[in-house]
Amino acid sequence: LANVPNFSSWQSRFAGPKWLHLDLPRHVVHYTPETLAMVLERSGLKLAALSYASFEHDPYGWAESTISRMTGRVNILTRFLMGLDPFGGRQFLAFVLGAVLTVPALLLSVASWMVKKGALMEGIAVLAAPSEK
Repeated sequence: LANVPNFSSWQSRFAGPKWLHLDLPRHVVHYTPETLAMVLERSGLKLAALSYASFEHDPYGWAESTISRMTGRVNILTRFLMGLDPFGGRQFLAFVLGAVLTVPALLLSVASWMVKKGALMEGIAVLAAPSEK
């Protein structure tokens, strides 16, 4: 089982370098569905299933990435929630924007899941048959 950001997602394309799920330096390699399948195949595995829905991460990613684009500051909410930045005017504004963006973020998430363009991919890999290696 692998959970990775989907570099070809709508969210990634919308937010570009301000995308929440770039998450450098933890994610130093980013995958599309095609490159994930290719890496697994090179490792002797076959991608058996792939889903694009993450109720936990997708809506939040839309809101945080939109706030980052609007303010020019990356991950204001996340940095505050992680205890990296103190609460101030910037964080208050981000919380207000996050509340306003909740419904659009949910709608964009569901739409992206329906067309397999969600921000995260969950893949299940199995050993490839000898003839598939």
